[in-house]
Amino acid sequence: MQLRAYFTRSSERTFESRTVTLALRWTFAAGLGAAVLSGAELVSPGTYM
Repeated sequence: MQLRAYFTRSSERTFESRTVTLALRWTFAAGLGAAVLSGAELVSPGTYM
């Protein structure tokens, strides 16, 4: 019984860490994409002309 509870807790923990890692990865990708887009807008001179 105690062993099963331990395994359940550890699997929940791995799931949580996976979710957090995924969320961080998506946030990083979104930030990177926004930075690239704004950088491209700043670099290309045809945007403001």
